[in-house]
Amino acid sequence: METKVLSVRISKELDDEAMELGIDIKGIVKDALDKEVTRIRAKKLAELMKKAVGFIDVTSEDWVKSVRENRDER
Repeated sequence: METKVLSVRISKELDDEAMELGIDIKGIVKDALDKEVTRIRAKKLAELMKKAVGFIDVTSEDWVKSVRENRDER
């Protein structure tokens, strides 16, 4: 996996306190970014599904039921 260096400015006091407390700043930033990307992807997918359901004569409840039944068949 290719990586990229990211720079974030924080106050020296905050950095010092985080170091004293043993906080992994890099890990927190990576986790927060990963969660936000996942949240936005899910939101966009939900919006896309809502539009798709609008094009067919199926309620969202029927759509969810069908997906669950299909998943259970596997």
